[in-house]
Amino acid sequence: MCMKSVSSKNILKKCLIYQQLPLAVFLLCYSIFLKVLLYNYAMLSIIYALVLALLIALFATQNTGPVMIKLLPLTFFSVPTYVLVIVSMIVGLLIGSIFHLTKSLGTFIALKRKDALINKSRNENIAKDEVIRNLEEENARLKSEEAISVKPRLSI
Repeated sequence: MCMKSVSSKNILKKCLIYQQLPLAVFLLCYSIFLKVLLYNYAMLSIIYALVLALLIALFATQNTGPVMIKLLPLTFFSVPTYVLVIVSMIVGLLIGSIFHLTKSLGTFIALKRKDALINKSRNENIAKDEVIRNLEEENARLKSEEAISVKPRLSI
């Protein structure tokens, strides 16, 4: 109910109307926090990493029970739940990173091809500009020769 408004003043007002003071205080502090850290991305990423590490530590301390890993008829071994979840998360991150790197590499190669095409076109334009300049010089020279060879005749 409190999340529909965009302005932090409106959020505070609506939350106070619905008697949700803790939520109002949290949302107000969060909006101020984001405004302060908006210009400092490095600090924001460090804070997010710390929050993530805190959540992982909390998860690890709460889920220490053993889990049997089975694949088809094979049973591998028993590990704590948090190890299984964290390893699965790391494997997912690695697979996602591989996909991201292949996409980035493809983009890099496409940009290099386009840069080569741009340089080739630029060199062709330079050569054509040189030809145009030479033709203009020749045209000017021919006009001046024509003007010299054609003398006006005086009639008496």
